[in-house]
Amino acid sequence: MLKGRQREEWTSRLRSGDTVIVVSGNDRGKRGKILGRKGRGFIVEGVNVRKRHLRQQQQGAQKQGGIIEMETPILACKLAPCTAEGKVLRLKVRVGEAGQRELVYQDGARTVVYRQIAERSSEK
Repeated sequence: MLKGRQREEWTSRLRSGDTVIVVSGNDRGKRGKILGRKGRGFIVEGVNVRKRHLRQQQQGAQKQGGIIEMETPILACKLAPCTAEGKVLRLKVRVGEAGQRELVYQDGARTVVYRQIAERSSEK
């Protein structure tokens, strides 16, 4: 299990709006966009969908009962960033020419920049 800074670095490679593919679990092979974070996991569009049975309410916003489907969080270790075609990307951190950190991946013989990494605030 990843601890402290290791977990932080693993999850920092994924961000809302990234296209990811599930590499293990019941939804293996499914692709989707990251909608956001919840706790230690990510909510991915169309992945890890669960059904919730709601009782009819007398008052409040949810007056009608029924069965609703909702995405639940999935851990970052089960996700991998991918291209639009579904090819899994192996991201590496590199320091660019201007001194900024960036995520890169290999596409054949060429190196492609995936995204810039924001600088961390200074720690204690």
